[in-house]
Amino acid sequence: MKLTVLALSLGALTSTTLATEAPRLEGTTGIGISVGGQRYDGSYGDNTMPYYRAHLEHHIAEDFAFRAIGGYGNISNGSSEFRTAYFYNLGLQGVLQPRINALGIVRPYLATGVSSDFGKVQSWGKRVFNLNWNVYVPVEIGVELLVSEELSLTAFLENRVHSVEWDKLDGVRTGDTYFEQRDELPRAGLGVTIHFGGTPTPPPAPDRIMLPTSPVVPVAMPLVIVVVEKSDSDKDGVLDPKDKCANTKPGVKVDSLGCPLDADKDGVADHLDNCTNTPSGVQVASNGCPIDNDADGIADYLDRCTNTPAGVKIDEAGCPVDGDKDGIPDYLDLCQNTPAGVKIDSSGCMEIKIIKGTKLTIDGIFFSTGEATIDTSSAPTLSRAAKALKLAPKARVEIAGFTDNVGGAKANKTLSNKRAAAVRNYLIDLGVPAKQISSKGYGTANPIADNRTVEGRAKNRRIEFRVK
Repeated sequence: MKLTVLALSLGALTSTTLATEAPRLEGTTGIGISVGGQRYDGSYGDNTMPYYRAHLEHHIAEDFAFRAIGGYGNISNGSSEFRTAYFYNLGLQGVLQPRINALGIVRPYLATGVSSDFGKVQSWGKRVFNLNWNVYVPVEIGVELLVSEELSLTAFLENRVHSVEWDKLDGVRTGDTYFEQRDELPRAGLGVTIHFGGTPTPPPAPDRIMLPTSPVVPVAMPLVIVVVEKSDSDKDGVLDPKDKCANTKPGVKVDSLGCPLDADKDGVADHLDNCTNTPSGVQVASNGCPIDNDADGIADYLDRCTNTPAGVKIDEAGCPVDGDKDGIPDYLDLCQNTPAGVKIDSSGCMEIKIIKGTKLTIDGIFFSTGEATIDTSSAPTLSRAAKALKLAPKARVEIAGFTDNVGGAKANKTLSNKRAAAVRNYLIDLGVPAKQISSKGYGTANPIADNRTVEGRAKNRRIEFRVK
């Protein structure tokens, strides 16, 4: 379209007013304290306890600061089963805090860096674990309210996204399976910060002054001549009068209405669609691909478990893998090799009940090869066994040890006797009365499986509770 227009117009001065600016942070140093809580969630259960924190920060720029963190607050599962004798953390962080004019004195921020836990963990008041230099990467989101140039209020939420040893908080170590049994310790709190230094906020600019103008002299408007020609502004082959999408980018294929093609009718044009064959009715993301809310690689319309946690292994239906088919997915299962038909508890481990006259093979107790040293991965099972024994104080239980037939009979009987005694001592350390339990080794006697196979020998190497 070509237009030829002849016109005369007059302009006028207008006045503007600048809004008062919020306090600035560049060049300031801040000292702050916060009070809140931290929630332990690990192998022994979960509980929320108080948390106190102090920090020192310096804004090297308006939108960025460095700060040092120091926090204190014991953790436990709410009972004498697990608690810390003392517990604190130290860390260094970078803080990204953009200045958003529309929010005024409200300044959201994102912080991360590196921190470490220090302290000692006690189990039943006897077993002690050292937490020193448990290094982790925290991520914190928060908002700061700049009350004045000297004072601000803060609310924050922190969680750890990586740790050198996830499960070190409660002393239960399980080799390379940190993710399945890792300990969580999210924190939240409210605080106050005092700021020093920096550049004072400049005063608002004065209003612009209206100046008197000369009288307006009426001027006759000339004739406006308009010449209209058919055109195709976006060069897509569809003339402007019929083009419903007049700003299509060059090279994009269009339909008869001049709009970009959308072959699967999902609302995302083909030139932007990474999945051009999406089935009808399926919800898609901005890239035209089916939505996958839990990001497990299985689109929601095919996913039978749409809330799978990040990083969890899944099967072809999008559900967490359950290797032993006991109904507890592997990432929550503390006992991932439970035999078929065994009754389990909510942790995926064999349910332990002390019933008079029964023999109970305790799965989940492991020893170093050829030795009587109990592996640390046995801690959850032994903890549950101690609870069961305490619930039946009148029961008398013999802890019986057995081996496979590899090696000499005398050596095997000695080893089984030592292993049974080690389990008894461990349970006594957890508070089980010594008079309630005894121990005895039976060597290769009473095999429950074929010693000629690897699987059979593994079953024969066992600990039994014989309830009298």
